[in-house]
Amino acid sequence: MHEEAAEIHKYFPIRKNPVEEEYIKHLWYAFLTLDSAGEFVQPFTMMPFHLLFMLALQYKALRIAKEMGRDYATAFTIRNIRDIEMLRQPTSVFDFSLLQERTLPDLFRLVNLDEKLISKIKKLVSYRNENLAHANGGIAREFNLKIIEYLECLRLIQKKFISLNDNLADIYKGKITAEDDKNEFIETRLFDSLLCPGDFEEGSLNGVFGLVGSYV
Repeated sequence: MHEEAAEIHKYFPIRKNPVEEEYIKHLWYAFLTLDSAGEFVQPFTMMPFHLLFMLALQYKALRIAKEMGRDYATAFTIRNIRDIEMLRQPTSVFDFSLLQERTLPDLFRLVNLDEKLISKIKKLVSYRNENLAHANGGIAREFNLKIIEYLECLRLIQKKFISLNDNLADIYKGKITAEDDKNEFIETRLFDSLLCPGDFEEGSLNGVFGLVGSYV
């Protein structure tokens, strides 16, 4: 399962700070260890993978906060959310851990994510909570199918960022020349954009920069 699951790295930013990088590595290697440990352990691969999934969502939410500031700010006016001031102007991907997991998908209405997919994400959260988050005898026996569902959700969310990516491409297409190293350009000029490898697979960013290399 680990080869298919590695797709999740496509949705993490190309450039991350050391703390974020280390956290992702801890979760990923925990997943790999559990995945290789046999049938009595494999169902618990969902625990680290779920956290990887939520972190991928939090990175997308942070990008929304940065690029859609006014619309993002209004998303918190109708909810009673703890630490609301920090979330109004988040500075770290980890700030979004203050949100209840079932609340986070609601933010993706700002990029026109459909209600059916928002509901599906919430059901994945509920499945993890009901089967693995508490000592209630639950076992995630459908862990392979659930990991596939996580990835399917991320693919569909990724498509909703094409328009934002196209806006970035319009800004930079006149600033990059044939002599420029595209990977270096991305590292130096787009380092704080939260762009992930998946952002370069479709739309105008692909036309300007092409595909980004391996994401694992």
